[in-house]
Amino acid sequence: MERAQQQNLMMKTLLTTNWNGARIFRVAVGITALVYAFIRHDALMGWAGGFILLMGLANMGCGIGGCSTPVTKKQDEKMPESIHFEEIK
Repeated sequence: MERAQQQNLMMKTLLTTNWNGARIFRVAVGITALVYAFIRHDALMGWAGGFILLMGLANMGCGIGGCSTPVTKKQDEKMPESIHFEEIK
């Protein structure tokens, strides 16, 4: 039961944090595509809309501002002061 609670908490955190304009736009486009698919009975548009909607809700994919790769900066990375080149004949 504890594992289910942890997964539930992770899902709530995923859905309620890191909202930005690009993520809202993906959700809006996904909903619009789904509505269009239901009105026009278009299965391909329905699949595409569902995919885009899930990408927006889960904040997955590398859309604008949605790439979830961590940005780490190495501090105190020292560059060599001088580079010595040896001539090869």
